[in-house]
Amino acid sequence: MPYSGLPGFSYPIFFGMLSLVFSFGKGLLFFAPGLFLPVRQRLRDLAAGRQLYDLWLAFVIGLLLLYATYWSWSGSSFWGPRYLLFAAVPAAFALAVRCCRPGDSALADLVTVLALGMSVWAGLNGAVFGDVDVPKVCWPDGGGQYEAPICFYTPEFSALWYPFVAGAKPLSAGQWIYLAYGLAVGAYLLAGPLLRLAGHLRSWAIPAAARIRTVRW
Repeated sequence: MPYSGLPGFSYPIFFGMLSLVFSFGKGLLFFAPGLFLPVRQRLRDLAAGRQLYDLWLAFVIGLLLLYATYWSWSGSSFWGPRYLLFAAVPAAFALAVRCCRPGDSALADLVTVLALGMSVWAGLNGAVFGDVDVPKVCWPDGGGQYEAPICFYTPEFSALWYPFVAGAKPLSAGQWIYLAYGLAVGAYLLAGPLLRLAGHLRSWAIPAAARIRTVRW
């Protein structure tokens, strides 16, 4: 990482933007996927909600432009995109809009399911697993040698998926309770989009099966 360790706002903005959006260990695309869902058309009859959402997005864009040039754009060993926590607000709002005002296509429901599922996992992962095990990889010798690229860019060492690599570990009673509660809430939120997606698939599958039966082989 040739530009790291320099003082102030010295990091190239192009690389900073790429990292803050797409990196596996810090990218908003993985930690707050709802931020990238199109919802403005679904808010056309809610002027106040649309204006508020636009203001939130403008603030997030400002944070991105600012911290993309910061020498410590990643927030170091902090779980996820440390300086962009506010992005969770418009991301959650967008997911709520997509769930309450679904689109007419199967693709729209599929994208909603993927973003919502990823968001539920990010929330559960941060609260239950956090980044307790990841620093053991980032500081392999225990002496402060920080191997930043491993935890910033490598998917299997991202805080989001490292629990699957490290294997199951004992959880406290509080962690089990939160995990069960989060899974229940996640299932409740996903039920609507999943049922709509199943309806789309059923409406496509029945005519397709009928056409297949009428074909003379």
